[in-house]
Amino acid sequence: MKNFSIMIAKYFYLIFLFTACHKNPVDNNLSNYFPNNVGNTWEYDVADSTLSSPGNPSTPQHYAVKVSIIGIKKLADGQDAAIWVYKFPSGNDTNYVRQTGDTIKTFYNQYSTTVEDLNFPAVIFIPPFTINQRWNGKLYGVDSFRVVRQTTINTPNHTFDDCFDIYLHYLGPNTELNDHYYIKPFVGITRKELIHYMNGPILYQTWTLKTYIVH
Repeated sequence: MKNFSIMIAKYFYLIFLFTACHKNPVDNNLSNYFPNNVGNTWEYDVADSTLSSPGNPSTPQHYAVKVSIIGIKKLADGQDAAIWVYKFPSGNDTNYVRQTGDTIKTFYNQYSTTVEDLNFPAVIFIPPFTINQRWNGKLYGVDSFRVVRQTTINTPNHTFDDCFDIYLHYLGPNTELNDHYYIKPFVGITRKELIHYMNGPILYQTWTLKTYIVH
């Protein structure tokens, strides 16, 4: 009887190990699927060109932007958000990013000072991503997101396989955005392609990830 009990115990132990080894890592680590932890950093090479402006040079300007998550802040609604600081050559900018359930919300600094502002995130992601997944944003006008495909992003320092290409289209008063965000799960944004019209010359930017540290 003792040997039989040991055999049963070993059987259930093996079942436990098999189940634990085959759990979906995305489900267990969804909070890190889109990295949003203090201490994370990403550095990008930005190619910046306002091609429709008179006298603009034909080759884009290149500069580095470092993005760092430096802490946590309670916003106007009393809820926490991670503080993302963007270090441009011309100075710093700040965004706030929070995860609410399965939704990642980004708030621009100038539009995050009131509870009403926080009803309208600038960018929304809903992980885990699947091809042809769609969702709408909260901004006035057309504010739509679509997961177009998975693709490989090659940079001078890395090759990122299976990046999700997320297309953002916003159409509002005197404004149109046509942006692509290439997101590698557990790494973050590996590339951004931005085309912005805001009642003036069209802005074209491409952000390519150079280095990163994620926790």
